Amino acid sequence: MMKFFRAFFILSVLTVFVLSIGAQEIVTADKYMEEISNIYAEINDYEAQISIISGTTQMDGSLSFKNPNLLRIDFSNPAEQVVLYDGKALTVYLPAYRVVLNQNAPAQGASLASN
Repeated sequence: MMKFFRAFFILSVLTVFVLSIGAQEIVTADKYMEEISNIYAEINDYEAQISIISGTTQMDGSLSFKNPNLLRIDFSNPAEQVVLYDGKALTVYLPAYRVVLNQNAPAQGASLASN
């Protein structure tokens, strides 16, 4: 009797699982990206720990973003390296070379991480 209930339970779970798969809507890549974009559009600011790997070089740091387009990355590796974007200009400080690099954004501006 116990084997019967066990088999019945497993069959019931499998039936529910198969029926639920068939009922799911197919989501296209465009629709999925639009849904993700809508979710991220609601974010005003965030902070994150990041790692950037390029070839054999790894950079680690703390990223801060404030909507609509303020960005700052303070690197711990390489130490004291900083990247800033204020919506008008990109500034990169490279302490190893004692240099500050500046570049103005395009006239129409640039949108960061929220679009």
